[in-house]
Order: sequence, then C-alpha cells, then structure tokens
Amino acid sequence: RASGMVSTTVRYNEHSELLKIDVSNEPGPGHEKLLNQGKVACAAVFLQSTRLHENIDSISGGDGAWIMQKCAKNMGGSCAISFQKVETVFSFQCHAKAVSEDETRKLHFELPLNTYAIAIDDSWIQRKLMLRIFSDAGIPQSQKKALGRNPSELDSVGGLIDAILDQHDFDGKILVLVDENLDYSNGEESGFMMRSGSKLMEGILAKLQHEKRDRLLVLVRSANDSADDIETYTSR
Repeated sequence: RASGMVSTTVRYNEHSELLKIDVSNEPGPGHEKLLNQGKVACAAVFLQSTRLHENIDSISGGDGAWIMQKCAKNMGGSCAISFQKVETVFSFQCHAKAVSEDETRKLHFELPLNTYAIAIDDSWIQRKLMLRIFSDAGIPQSQKKALGRNPSELDSVGGLIDAILDQHDFDGKILVLVDENLDYSNGEESGFMMRSGSKLMEGILAKLQHEKRDRLLVLVRSANDSADDIETYTSR
C-alpha cells in the first residue's frame, strides 16, 4: 500500500549460511481480490510487464518483481510473495558467507582518481544507490553525477560528457552506468513512455571524436539478458 507501514525482518543462520529477508506492507486497494486469487496472484506478480492493480497512477512497467526474481536466481537464491489478510510479505533468501571487518576491507577498491562517473536511471532510489557505490569506489563528490529524473535530463547527458572531456585539466576517463529501460509518464492517462539507455548512449558516442570515445566506458544495466539483447547492447 502506498504510504503504508513497511517492516523488514532479516535472519541469518550461521550454521547453514542461509540469509532470509522478509519485507511486509499493509494491504492496499484491491487486496481482497488478490486474496481470492490465491496462488494465481502470487505467481502473476513475477511475470514480465505485469501489474495486478488497474487504474493506479504509476509509470511502472510492471517489471519490478520479475527483475527481483532474476537477480535472486543469479545469486543462487529465490524470492516469493504472500498475500495475507493483514499484510503482504515479500520474501528473499540465498546462501551467504559472513565476512569479518578485516575481510571487508580487503574487498574495498578504488577507481583511478581521474575517473568521472555518471549514473543514468529513472528510479530515484537507484540513482541514490549508484552515487553511494561511486563513493565507495573512491569517486570524489565533484566527479559524480546521477541523472534520469525526467526526459530532459536524459537529453542533457551528451552535453555533460562533452563539457567533462573538454576541461583543459581533465585527462582521465568517464564511467557511465545506464539503465536500459527508462520509463516516464507521457502526460496522458494512457500510461508511460520508455527510452532506451543503450540507444541514448549510442547517439552520444556517435557524435564524439574517436579519441574522446576511447575515454568512455559505458555499462548497460538490464534484466533483459538474452543473447540477442546482449548483442544489441554491445553493438551500440
């Protein structure tokens, strides 16, 4: 439920090295219908481009749970959802090995000091997380950006990259992490519009001189990981 009380429970079994996370939310509109559908509704949540609620003001493409399921599978784990009378519970579990603080320090890494990092995502929480990841990778505050709040910000990415590369004192490289499916409201009741992150970067790279393109590393974030999808991303 939007603005509902959300609680998270984390359990870890050191013997079995099994990590379990449960996230519960209060029932929202149409919850009675989901309860009546039972296992059918629970299974439908994880289908691609599926939304169980109709007539809700949202630009979501209905891929969130599908992406979570793919992520869980790649981690050797699983996720599920349960519609109960007083709450909805999303569950995730996977095997995880606990590490000491000393071991954590050994995993720390830093990118070269002359690296500029740009994150492009339509989700505010993902933009926030990417900025934190950049910080953990040693990127200074002045050399990182998170864009994608609206289509206008997408259109400004090319100009930002040009400005960075044209700085007389910048001899480093630019790391770009871009989400493939960028969803925005189309301003109409019919739903949303989607922009392709890899297509966006293809257009930007095509306008750069060869020596400038060599100073960019573009990584595409997408749950669409079929051979054809990957070939499309790399060709761009």
